[in-house]
Amino acid sequence: MNHNFWFIFFAQILFWLVFFSAFISRYLFKSKKLSVTLFIGTLFIDFALLFATTIAIKDGTIATIYHGLAAVYIGLVLFCGRSILAWIDNKFKPATEKQLPIAQQLTGKSLARYKLKGSLRHLYACFFGSILLIIMVLQIDNTSHTKGLTDVINLWLFFLSLDFLYSLTFYFWPKKNK
Repeated sequence: MNHNFWFIFFAQILFWLVFFSAFISRYLFKSKKLSVTLFIGTLFIDFALLFATTIAIKDGTIATIYHGLAAVYIGLVLFCGRSILAWIDNKFKPATEKQLPIAQQLTGKSLARYKLKGSLRHLYACFFGSILLIIMVLQIDNTSHTKGLTDVINLWLFFLSLDFLYSLTFYFWPKKNK
């Protein structure tokens, strides 16, 4: 096993340590600033992972879907991270402080617009992450070794289309006021 394998291996371990440390600092120690800093740190780790993965694939490793997950994470954090954290924050609040999720407060066209905005954030994340994957594929320049990366894009586009279809259902079958 070469040094690139070990770099990727330890970067993955570091990613998960930093990721869980961000949650621990946010919810156990109530330090939102530190948690945001740690979450940003995971982005840098993932960029390093993408770089090391590109080198590994250039050196002969055959890409799988797992090799592209760092690009998915980067896109989702950059474009959906704030709303995901707000949702998780609400889940960790004491029962007396919990708020109804925005989606449960809205009805009709307002809810449909809210759902569509979430799908648009997902579209931006997919676009950005796919650009990162395409850059990797172009750098590697070996289609037999990069199929796993293009599979990530195709799978992501499938889930993105499901997300948009789900959002559009709120336009065709709006939720009524209670």
